[in-house]
Amino acid sequence: FPSDDYGQMAAVMAALAGAAGAMDAGTIAATFRQGQRIRDRVSATLTALVRTGWISSGDGGKSFAMRRVA
Repeated sequence: FPSDDYGQMAAVMAALAGAAGAMDAGTIAATFRQGQRIRDRVSATLTALVRTGWISSGDGGKSFAMRRVA
């Protein structure tokens, strides 16, 4: 998992883009070598991405998905 903010955003967005559906922070963290040790950083990145509108959460922040354009 990258150490810089931009790298983290890109890594989380790539994980979501490759997913078939919504994912939670723990599932996304598990896709990286560091596993659950980075869950808090993944969660913070997800929160930032929701605030900026890059991703969405339809269930109040439990799971996240890339925004899809119709």
